[in-house]
Amino acid sequence: MAPVVLLTDFGLHDSYVGQVKGAILDVNERLPIVDLVHELPAYGIEIAAYILAYTYPVFPKGSVFVCVVDPGVGTKRRAIAVKTDGYYFVGPDNGIFSVVVSKNKEHVARELKDSSLWRKNVSFTFHGRDVFGPTGAHIATDPTIFEKAGPAIDKIAPLAHELPQVKERSIDGRIIHVDRFGNVLTNIESRYIPNVATAIHLGKKRIDKIASTYGEIPAGKAAGVRNSFGLLEIAMRERHFAKASGVRCGEKVRVTWKK
Repeated sequence: MAPVVLLTDFGLHDSYVGQVKGAILDVNERLPIVDLVHELPAYGIEIAAYILAYTYPVFPKGSVFVCVVDPGVGTKRRAIAVKTDGYYFVGPDNGIFSVVVSKNKEHVARELKDSSLWRKNVSFTFHGRDVFGPTGAHIATDPTIFEKAGPAIDKIAPLAHELPQVKERSIDGRIIHVDRFGNVLTNIESRYIPNVATAIHLGKKRIDKIASTYGEIPAGKAAGVRNSFGLLEIAMRERHFAKASGVRCGEKVRVTWKK
């Protein structure tokens, strides 16, 4: 039986996560439920999209990801499900699945229309509990349900911010997250960065080192790191780089190199 994996910005202070789990178990009390992350920044669609895209392959094929970062809940934004290479994703059509889809050209997306898969008396403000959780539970129980969940759609919503631009000797991206250690996560895939002399530009700041490990970074200095997601991260050893440098989410990052 496939697990249902939860990714939300609900936090753990309130009852929202527990209610979503209850709605899933109400469909099938034997389903395993995994908490991927709930402490995302409120309304953090972009970081949610990247975390999802770079963590879902860790899970077994057949896993169903219920993703609820949904500032447009109750509006005309669509509720959708996406199937890729053996994985399923359920949530709002607001860009949260766009990075997954960009990495999987072979995919199918459907608009959720079969209300028999939902809870009765759907709330306008809590589709995570009443629509996405139950639909995900049904698909995890019986993957053929995906085909019946609603009509196929040609395109899903993109992120509000464009993907990194890869050029001959540079890449332009942006900061998408600051983790609890103060490391700055960018949306630049490290596989595009060659193993040559490289410079990372953050406004007027320039960093000239890409380290293999955090321990390799000289004390008091910053360096790029090819992190476990396969993304470029900027860190200081045992220090909070974001506070030390004053950089914030959304700022532009450019990586350059010489031939």
